[in-house]
Amino acid sequence: AAINEIERHETTSVDAYECYSRGLMNLRNASRESLDRAIFLLQKATEYDPNYAAAWAALGAAYDLKASFLSLKELAWKAIEFEKKSIELNPDVSRTWDWLAGAYLTLGMYDDAIETVQRALELDPNSSNARQTLARAYWYGKGMIDEGIVEMEKVVSSRTDGGYAFLQLGLLYTLKGDYVRAEAMC
Repeated sequence: AAINEIERHETTSVDAYECYSRGLMNLRNASRESLDRAIFLLQKATEYDPNYAAAWAALGAAYDLKASFLSLKELAWKAIEFEKKSIELNPDVSRTWDWLAGAYLTLGMYDDAIETVQRALELDPNSSNARQTLARAYWYGKGMIDEGIVEMEKVVSSRTDGGYAFLQLGLLYTLKGDYVRAEAMC
């Protein structure tokens, strides 16, 4: 099963894989210029291989991040389109569902985000990225600070390298007036 899972994410096109890999590196840099490069490269990857689910998913993530930075809802809608295309090709990838939930968050569609990220967690209950998405949907989408804290505590208990997760949890503790725990997290 694991080999089939890997094969369904991959491509037989070397050009598509190279564009995808370079696109991911640029996506992770998350600057204005690197996001434009990521979008260009990931679009090329999907042109080389239109059935490359991972490339469609990463393209959606790049569009959503750019939508968040620029407050351009039309880019988030495009992200949703690409995430759904990826899910059509391979519905069993937690990260894609998490990225789709992130685009819903960008658009203020909090109930859709929660439902979608719960699908991501069904596929991978240990996904710290999905737990962070769920926590954000709870606290800033629904005003459910306590539920957000529960999810962020799960994230920080399983990750010692997630600096941003610690800061988010510190913020949540601050919102609850627990300044001792907030300072410790930060």
